[in-house]
Amino acid sequence: MDCLRELVRYLKSRHLVRVRRTGPGTSYTDGFVVALSDELVAMYSVVDFSPDGFEVFPLESVSKVESSARDVFWQSVLEREGVLPNGLPPRLQIGDCRALMTSLRKWGKAVGVSYRDEDKDWYAPGVVRDAGDEDFGLHYFSSSGVWDDELTRIRYEDVLRVDVERPYVNTFERHLVPPDDLD
Repeated sequence: MDCLRELVRYLKSRHLVRVRRTGPGTSYTDGFVVALSDELVAMYSVVDFSPDGFEVFPLESVSKVESSARDVFWQSVLEREGVLPNGLPPRLQIGDCRALMTSLRKWGKAVGVSYRDEDKDWYAPGVVRDAGDEDFGLHYFSSSGVWDDELTRIRYEDVLRVDVERPYVNTFERHLVPPDDLD
């Protein structure tokens, strides 16, 4: 797979790239490849010269990896702005989706999960509460700051992207009232 070779190359060189993906969900991510496994890619996302957290998505969804003169210039700006990544947070394990969710459960921080269910795409912010063999339980919170009464079950195979340390989710997490324990 040429894309895998390119991902490895940019992981080692730490250069800004655009990674294009096929299938539902986001069509591309601009940023830095910070980790790679046989199944997942982790990138430090950059939007309009601003850090936008980490995105973890299936390797099989990658269709193209590219770097242009724009990326070289943007990287020089990001260096001067002091916002280059230091790598993936050590708490995160990206061997496969189950390992990722297990590490997120232990960490306890809010994340965003893009997933496909019955031919519809969903985005669910929340906290991973359990990681089973086939799926995981996400304690979802709404955009009005209300926690669900039960866990949202998401199959690993349906995950399109997981957002970690994203400003959008982090802002909610700072202002939410802690949830009651689930029964």
